Amino acid sequence: MLAVVEQSPRAVAAQDRQAWLSMFSQLAVIEDPVGSAPHISGIFDPVSGRRGDDVLRRFYNTFIEGNRIEFVIANDIVVGNKVLRDLALKLEVNGMQATVPMHLVYELVFEQKELKVQRLSAHWEFFPMSRQMMNSNLWGMLAYSKKLIQQLGFSGVMGFMRAARSVGEQGKQAVADFIAASNANQLSALEDLFDPQCSGIVFEGNSALMSLPDFGLLDTQLTTSKLIAAGNRVSCSLQMERDGRVQAGAGLFEFNWKTRKLDKVRFFFEPVDAMQSK
Repeated sequence: MLAVVEQSPRAVAAQDRQAWLSMFSQLAVIEDPVGSAPHISGIFDPVSGRRGDDVLRRFYNTFIEGNRIEFVIANDIVVGNKVLRDLALKLEVNGMQATVPMHLVYELVFEQKELKVQRLSAHWEFFPMSRQMMNSNLWGMLAYSKKLIQQLGFSGVMGFMRAARSVGEQGKQAVADFIAASNANQLSALEDLFDPQCSGIVFEGNSALMSLPDFGLLDTQLTTSKLIAAGNRVSCSLQMERDGRVQAGAGLFEFNWKTRKLDKVRFFFEPVDAMQSK
């Protein structure tokens, strides 16, 4: 799975559109960033008038073609059918520059006996990236805005701009409160953070949802860094200490938009035997 995911930075660096497109399954979804309108291939595309990968081609033409994009990887976590990359992207776009902290989640499936990416979710913050771009070259931003409209149309640009709305600092504080309550094993404080109809907590690779009391029984100590608010999610890099063993991982904290309470928490930690084999 990691070998499949590694095809992306190679194709981007080589500006090889076909190699990049070949990574994806027939039905594929890209959320980049999370919170923006998703790009979905394999369904009817009113722009091209057919079913196919035209939507992903437009994504490539808009956000990858002609741009210099460097993937600076801090950690990779492979668990279940997912790969989470903890990284930063160094961007040079139309004379603009930015370094964007990010968590990328790739969900993979077998299609015709080959592993393909079915969903790519990019967690990064819209306003910090935009400020870096504008501060480095305002005229470049104006020119790039024209390219966005040409490739995506006004409705597509508005869909991309939806990423400007996120749970923001309120969501990050809720994650900090979750970690503090978890480390102190304060069940009532944890329960206060969740929506009454919440889905619960899940460790990726284990399909069973975990109740808050069961999560408390794990007796873990969590440390967070690099919190990113994107759409109704906050992603973060994590360290988990349990039974004298420390693992690096990540968490995705998903909120109910209406109540601004936690709906689902997903943890990404590789199994211990996989960590030892590394």
